Amino acid sequence: MGNTTAVGGVEHEPGVSRASDGACELERSAASTDGVDLSLIQWMLGLAPAERLDALQGFVDSALSLRDGADAP
Repeated sequence: MGNTTAVGGVEHEPGVSRASDGACELERSAASTDGVDLSLIQWMLGLAPAERLDALQGFVDSALSLRDGADAP
């Protein structure tokens, strides 16, 4: 499935979560009834704490870069 995006330096494929053993499995429903993207929640929970911090730091770096008028990294 080739529709991956890099989020904070970590690749994520919408609708796919990473199991604890590293394998990927398709989610039944990518969104809840109120529009929340459950695959992103599952993806973040599947990361190790250090990987979560790296992803979130990437979001912060992008936001600061955009705020300062530079292109996003």
